[in-house]
Amino acid sequence: MGHVEDQDPYTPVLIERLEFELNKMGTTNDRKFENRVNEILSGLADQTDSKRFERAHVDLGRLLGYNADNTDEDGGPDPWWIVGDFCLTAEDYTETDGKKPISLYKVRQANDHPTWISKKVPGISENTEFVRVIISPSNSVESAAVTIARDVAYWNQESFVKWAHESIAVIRRLRLDFPGEGDEMWREKAIIAYRENGMDPLSIKERLKMSPISSLTILG
Repeated sequence: MGHVEDQDPYTPVLIERLEFELNKMGTTNDRKFENRVNEILSGLADQTDSKRFERAHVDLGRLLGYNADNTDEDGGPDPWWIVGDFCLTAEDYTETDGKKPISLYKVRQANDHPTWISKKVPGISENTEFVRVIISPSNSVESAAVTIARDVAYWNQESFVKWAHESIAVIRRLRLDFPGEGDEMWREKAIIAYRENGMDPLSIKERLKMSPISSLTILG
């Protein structure tokens, strides 16, 4: 397995953190787990309360094993997910019916997230790779925003919610035979499940590379 880990040092770390999350919720009673995932999924589907969406977005990241957090400060990402030298920074634009285009302002914020994170979040190194994304139901973008976008990707909110449902279904299956922390066979199975279902950083990066903000309908 060594050479695979050389290419992907991240997923084994995520699985260790997933073990911690599963232990914390307990594996004998489903209620804590189900309450948490229901809160995440209903929050991510919310288009009227952006704070609720952001809380769910952070907690999904934590459940999957990412070091996820949020800030109310100007210039900060809505949430970020970090593991090792990978950092996913998001601008959540969800309090909308999707008819308005993604604005120049939103893209400018997304551009600046790495600068903010590098200054404010401990553990960021010069090797950190930032993946910037805007999550929104909008399917259009202002032309001026496309002009300045620095590798900003787009993840449609509905598609993100679907991915979250699928990811949580994987966690639910893994939880059923979780033997406790440190079991090598279970870890191996979990790593494969993450990769096959696009939950690991390399898969997320590939997915978003296929979806630049310039692929949306450009207005104005």
